[in-house]
Amino acid sequence: MIYVATFEFVVPTTIRFQSFSGFSVRGFFYKIMGIGDQRLAEELHAGKALAPFSVTPVTIEAAGRELVSYDRLDPGLARFSLVMMRPELGSSLQKALQGGLSSITLSDQELPLASIRLESLDPLAIPEEPVKSFELNFWTPTFFRATPLDLSKQYGLSESLTTPYRYVPLPDPILTFRSLVRTWREFVGSEGLEELMTWVESGGIVLSGFPTGIYTRRVYEHPMGNKWVVGFVGRTRFSASSPLYSERMASLASKLLKFGEICGVGGGRTSGLGRYRMTSKPQDELPQEELPPDAPEGL
Repeated sequence: MIYVATFEFVVPTTIRFQSFSGFSVRGFFYKIMGIGDQRLAEELHAGKALAPFSVTPVTIEAAGRELVSYDRLDPGLARFSLVMMRPELGSSLQKALQGGLSSITLSDQELPLASIRLESLDPLAIPEEPVKSFELNFWTPTFFRATPLDLSKQYGLSESLTTPYRYVPLPDPILTFRSLVRTWREFVGSEGLEELMTWVESGGIVLSGFPTGIYTRRVYEHPMGNKWVVGFVGRTRFSASSPLYSERMASLASKLLKFGEICGVGGGRTSGLGRYRMTSKPQDELPQEELPPDAPEGL
């Protein structure tokens, strides 16, 4: 099961963050996990394995739009979500909330809590749709790590010529699905995934365009220590290659993509990076009344 907790809170005055509010939300996650189970929180903080959680950055509604908070958060009603992919994390959160929670603290500011919504989702119950074209609207900076194995397979390079890994701030379909498959395999299961990756790597899913363009954005985790990452943001369009089209593989791909909407993709998921929204058809193919809401813009 996947457990999602969404916190809504009141922002009375403008708050400043270092660079990206997702880093502060991650700090809140560790803090509330520590209230429920200190040992578990320490294990999560020190863990080198694939993290069993992700978060969203803080978002706020303004003038009918949802804005992502980067280095500031203006007054209003704001929210963020914690996504937990192991049952003990959900149990720890419930334990922490048993005594009641009237406020949260972000960037050393105590903020009145308006509501908490708790949900549990079964990834295996995510509906499958054999999509032939789709868009991913990346609304927080996204990047992937390409290992020497990735690079040597893709470009025929000797592993001796590559670094331990490289950051790739591009919507590469192979790296996208490798990230999704790795997370699914770790926390859900592995059936059919090797066949899916063979299909994707053979060209089953191809990048077909950037309708409104993409751009990169640099975010600093620790500005004084010059620790930063660069990720891309924007709408990207993909399609299933006609010569290789497989309804079964396309259905499994859509299931993983919807899973990624919940859990995030790529590097920095625990800090709110790698968040996207999926549209199963390109937006210019949809009637106006069916257009999905725009992804959050940035503050």
